[in-house]
Amino acid sequence: MSDAIRQAVLARLARMPGPDGRGDLVSLGLLSDIFVSDGRVAFSITVPADAAARLEPFRREVEKTVAAVPGVERAMIALTAEKAPGGAGAAPARPAAGGAAGRTSIPGVAHVV
Repeated sequence: MSDAIRQAVLARLARMPGPDGRGDLVSLGLLSDIFVSDGRVAFSITVPADAAARLEPFRREVEKTVAAVPGVERAMIALTAEKAPGGAGAAPARPAAGGAAGRTSIPGVAHVV
């Protein structure tokens, strides 16, 4: 069931314009792995660090769109802001909570199991 939900979420996101109004979220490659468990969906969208605050309404729109997919009980979408390489003040990477190998950590979103 979770694979069917993941595919339905991807199909819905493939019809959603990217944050700049061009392309779509899937083909632009802005999404992290999509975690699905017990009707909960979690992933992050990579955006430029200087645009994160301005894109909060966009994040809420994506979350609302994903929550409307049949089988989704709760959607937790985060914006992951990346600075350009060598940018001053870039935060160091942190390991995933619990140190579990193979898990992807989504900043601001608890791992869904």
